[in-house]
Amino acid sequence: LGPLRESQRAAIYRKGLKKGASDAEKREAERRYKERQMERQRALLALESNPVYARKLDDLAPLLACWKRISNHRSAAVFRKAVNPREAPGYTERILFPIDLASIRKTISAGHVDSFVRLHRRIGLICHNCVKYNGRESDYGLVAREFESYADDAVIDAVGRVTDAE
Repeated sequence: LGPLRESQRAAIYRKGLKKGASDAEKREAERRYKERQMERQRALLALESNPVYARKLDDLAPLLACWKRISNHRSAAVFRKAVNPREAPGYTERILFPIDLASIRKTISAGHVDSFVRLHRRIGLICHNCVKYNGRESDYGLVAREFESYADDAVIDAVGRVTDAE
């Protein structure tokens, strides 16, 4: 996790920039980043008004496919299994609702998570717990924020695919 110490935003701005980029190029990269963030926020807000997002699904295959896509992300390994209390002292006292990707998979299969909104909220809880325990700017906090961003995009895509298929 060493390279993640650097500000996530700074790394995103430099992505695609050549070494020694001018101030104008840096400002343009920042503008594009902010524009992408606004588009993503609009898409997340649009989810709330999409009936597919909150509707109970009879076929859990789209939820499992979305879960699988999210769990295959490069930073998902951190969240695949429950936190070991020996490795994280005080975790059980600070975190009231511990959750991990494996338990989400089980709840989908058991039919307790039967909509995209429920899946999305549980993924958000994973990230919230991580940031709450480790801190927003810690290595794990940065990983959690990146993972949550990816999960948001995966849910937006999955809801869009189900909507288009109807």
